[in-house]
Amino acid sequence: MDKPKKSAKPKKISKKLEQELIAKYGHVPTKEEIFAKIKTSQERMIEALKD
Repeated sequence: MDKPKKSAKPKKISKKLEQELIAKYGHVPTKEEIFAKIKTSQERMIEALKD
């Protein structure tokens, strides 16, 4: 009774969110950019917890 896989279709973002992202970053970030930011954030958190 496995759950069916969700499609990998990218989700649409609202116009308001798109405008906020463009105002903040100058463009809508790609998936790779988002994952890179998450990774660096996690690394900083791990370093902070080590102290």
